[in-house]
Amino acid sequence: MPVLLIGSLLVARPQPAGAQANSAGQAPAARCEFEGFAPDFPLALRAGVPAVVYHVDGAWTCAGFQSGPRWVRSAELRGLTPDTTPRPAAWVGRWTLPAGAGTIWRGSGDTLRIEGHAWWLGARGVSHSGSIKALAVLSRNRVHFVDNMCELDLALVGEYIVAGDNERCGGMNVRFWGIWRRRVSISSTSRIRAPAPRYDSTGQSH
Repeated sequence: MPVLLIGSLLVARPQPAGAQANSAGQAPAARCEFEGFAPDFPLALRAGVPAVVYHVDGAWTCAGFQSGPRWVRSAELRGLTPDTTPRPAAWVGRWTLPAGAGTIWRGSGDTLRIEGHAWWLGARGVSHSGSIKALAVLSRNRVHFVDNMCELDLALVGEYIVAGDNERCGGMNVRFWGIWRRRVSISSTSRIRAPAPRYDSTGQSH
């Protein structure tokens, strides 16, 4: 999926079947959602915030930010060209997921170690969780982790990680996908505990 920053023009995936082109000044009537998540509250945009493109509808793009998906004018996005040969140390640190946390350490040679936790919080206190603990070899700015049935693909793009998984990394609705933001840098030997999730009455995590 293309990774974009708030800015100028973008190139995105073709619009899905049934999408109505919209060249007017208002966002499409259809909800911008990804895997069933579509917030009912406005999301503030700031310059330099990364987004993953889901689809395009006329002059509008349904893009996913760390706080969730939303419609944004396509002209307000520009493509981000990643460094495909970052230093391994650029991966090291603690990262926040849309609903979870992950820590990456430098291994020997070109390897990285990861320990991550993710959760899904539903209504009435229902929750599911998942975790991954694995070692993998770097391939340019990408790495593929495997922990039993869980497979996690990460791409380092500037100061962010774009993640995707095979939907087998935990309980129902638990995902590691999305945009990861760095919290702190760490040494190769320090360990940081994942924070406990917080959620509101609608079941959305914060």
